[in-house]
Amino acid sequence: MERTRYYQESREGIYGGTSFLLSNFVQSLPVSVISTFLASFILFRGLKSELLCTESPSTGERSCREHNTYANDHLAAIARQNVPNWLEYSYYPDFVTYWLTLWACYLMAEQQTLALMMVVKSSYTAIMASTSMTILYLVLGSGTVRYVFTCEKQIRNNKLSLRSFSRLPEFLYHLTYITQTRYSGAILNDIEFYNRTSLSHLQWQDDSGNTMQCQGNTFGFGCRYVNGSHYLKEKYGYEGDELAVFMDRWFNFGVCFVFPVGLFIINMILYVIPLPAFVKAKFRE
Repeated sequence: MERTRYYQESREGIYGGTSFLLSNFVQSLPVSVISTFLASFILFRGLKSELLCTESPSTGERSCREHNTYANDHLAAIARQNVPNWLEYSYYPDFVTYWLTLWACYLMAEQQTLALMMVVKSSYTAIMASTSMTILYLVLGSGTVRYVFTCEKQIRNNKLSLRSFSRLPEFLYHLTYITQTRYSGAILNDIEFYNRTSLSHLQWQDDSGNTMQCQGNTFGFGCRYVNGSHYLKEKYGYEGDELAVFMDRWFNFGVCFVFPVGLFIINMILYVIPLPAFVKAKFRE
């Protein structure tokens, strides 16, 4: 309804595409901010707790516990004795970065849908097209969604492509540079796995409750990764790429917002230039 009204009132010279897009962004801003914040809070804070990790000055052994399990006097003792300590899965910057990354993805999908609805009459068709494009970005650029080759030889040799950049063909790997999910996926994986003390040398537990320590390079059955960074090295290790460069959180964070801002500017241009008559005719009543 708003789109049809826009075409009618734009022809009458009441306002133009720039005013329409700006007002649409302002009115949708509270919904996008609140919905992504609540979703992020449920996913991030609802599934994990803020951890306080410490390092023993004498042995160098590191351990992590939930921050809310420490008594105030214990925290004061840690500070008084200058025990090396740090937070993992903290509210800032981890949760804030997590939330704003999801918000950037929301804005990207919103602007993409607005661009499609400029020329697609059916709202259902427009949202299905936008959803399909977003799924393609996820499969191509996130490094998280499974990408499977159906080659009979690869299936026979049990060499299906995994959720990993290192297994992508070269042309697909380079295409990931133009997808937002490459950078947002790197941020979320960075927050979850990169250099996390709480994920180092975890034990493997079988169905009977028996545990086995996974340490160093001696992997027993069920032990796959030494720590979270080891897991990410396999996921993002494409032809010797440095993991630390790929996991540059603030660079990836900035690029995440380049996509919705860039698409917003493109939409402003598209909504200003005259459309072909056959496109505008679809929305006239």
